[in-house]
This record gives sequence, structure tokens and C-alpha cells, in this order.
Amino acid sequence: MPSALSHARAMATDTSVLNRYFDMLLTCLEENDILDDPCAIFNCDETGLPLNPPSEKIIHLKGSKHPSYICSGDKAQLTVLACTCASGTAMPPFIVLDRKTLNPTFTRGEVPGTLYGLSTNGWMNQDLFHQWFVKHFLQYIPTRRLLILLMDGHSSHYCPETIKMAAENKVILFILY
Repeated sequence: MPSALSHARAMATDTSVLNRYFDMLLTCLEENDILDDPCAIFNCDETGLPLNPPSEKIIHLKGSKHPSYICSGDKAQLTVLACTCASGTAMPPFIVLDRKTLNPTFTRGEVPGTLYGLSTNGWMNQDLFHQWFVKHFLQYIPTRRLLILLMDGHSSHYCPETIKMAAENKVILFILY
């Protein structure tokens, strides 16, 4: 069975769109003299992880037209934002939980330096992205600037305060549309 593909994702896989993106990226890297400086090139992305994923296997009567299974109905999830540098280093993750308060047991065995955020649904939002950018990204990047941060066009990345903070800290925000 084919999986659903949003219009935005379909457009992002179009060869002409990809070529235009990489041409613009190359121009940006060359104009800012960071093409040959992997320590100045960063990429971040987030992914949502369901805490109660649907079962892949179920038992049902042979010939059932609409088999179903009982689930918790809980759509809890967490989001992990990862950021790496072209030099091969990675920052500790930023984890967004669907909680009002952080239970310390959730942090047991964490990657040292992990930053946590809380939201009602476990999703990234503008405030949390700004928190990550200021309290995490700017703390882990080299003091030498000009840098570039590659990221997707998720709405949580469009925060005027974050854009202003990036400009003040000589960080180019380069968005994949």
C-alpha cells in the first residue's frame, strides 16, 4: 500500500527544487567564505517519536474485512531535536516531552548535556525552538563566527526573536523549503 506524501514533501523531492536549493547553498557558503570550513556548518532537525506506537501484528479471524485491535488511545509522543556539525561532532539532544513538569526519572541515563523542553503535546513550537537556539545551540557552537545552520522549513523555526538572535550572533539560518 502506498504511503501518503504531502504536497510540500513531493515538491521538496522534485529535482529542479533540489538543484536550486543546492545551488543557493553553494553560493551562500562561497560568498561567506565557509565552504571549506566544516566547523562552521551545522544542521538540525527534529523527529517525533510516539510513546505508544500501533502494533504491527494483530490476531483476527480469517477473512475479516476490517480487523481492529484495542489500543490505549494515548497519542503521547516526544520530539528529539538533533544538531550536528559537518566536522562530525554532534551536540547533546534537545528532548521535548508532553508534560507540565519534568520527572527526574526521565533523565536517568541521558546523554550528558541533554536539554529538555515541555509542551502540552510533545511537539516542537517557536518558544521551545528559541529556547534550544539560545540555551543550547549558541552555547555549543565555536566562539568564532560566521556560521550557518541548515534546517527545514517547519513553522516552529520562524520566530522573530530567534532570527534576530541569529543575526546578532552571526549565524546564517538557511532553510530548506
